[in-house]
Amino acid sequence: MFQTFLADVVNIDELISHGLAGRLNLLLSGPPGTGKTLIAGHIAAQLNRPLYVVRLDSVISSLLGDTAKNLRHIFDFVPKKNAILFLDEVDAVAKLRDDRHELGELKRVVNTLIQGLDSLDDHAVVIAATNHSGLLDPAIWRRFPYKINSHTPDFEMRENLWSHFLFLDNVEKNTTKLLAKLSEGLSGADIESISIATRRKCVLSKSEINLGSVISAVIASTLGNTATPTNGELSTIEKKSISCLLHREHNITQVDLAKILNTSRQTISSYLKE
Repeated sequence: MFQTFLADVVNIDELISHGLAGRLNLLLSGPPGTGKTLIAGHIAAQLNRPLYVVRLDSVISSLLGDTAKNLRHIFDFVPKKNAILFLDEVDAVAKLRDDRHELGELKRVVNTLIQGLDSLDDHAVVIAATNHSGLLDPAIWRRFPYKINSHTPDFEMRENLWSHFLFLDNVEKNTTKLLAKLSEGLSGADIESISIATRRKCVLSKSEINLGSVISAVIASTLGNTATPTNGELSTIEKKSISCLLHREHNITQVDLAKILNTSRQTISSYLKE
């Protein structure tokens, strides 16, 4: 879908000439940290057009009475700049209009958003992102013929993310494979966060990456809530815990455990016996 969307934007004039033009609107949905903003930025870079980001949740919270007016200004302004409009947190204003818990003002804002989308010409590009696609009004769904649902990264993607963010593509495959296994369920943003925190500590302490510390942080992390790697050696209790987990659940050998935890094979053996 990504390549299809880009191709349609680039060739929109030819599509128009054949009567095949449609809205160049792309809806990105999925959990936080799965790359929706990154995709929008990549599209803008590929098309060599500026990206105007509007966080609709902040518009609602600070300017409730003037929200509709401000939305109209946005749709009037962006087309003149030949820019891509990125509506982040679109569910903040595009909720189901039959939601009894919402104020009448918010329901009117949905209509304003629909009118704004309909007012754009065939060359306008709008990207919207939501963490809660189920909340969107059906009329909003119909305005976005292109849809990409982002998921947490699969094994191969996690492996590539660790290689890119933590090791800068210079590491043994076995190491990234292990981290990819342990980080199942984490988002790309989570992996980036742990990696950058680790590299910062390495720079400030003028030391190499402590793989045991990284593994400890990964084990302690959940989606959207990452742990910070420790600075320095792990405690004996932490090393024992990691040794048992990796040996029993992931079949990591004692020799490899000794390398990961920077200790002797005899020490690992004693950990496992205990």
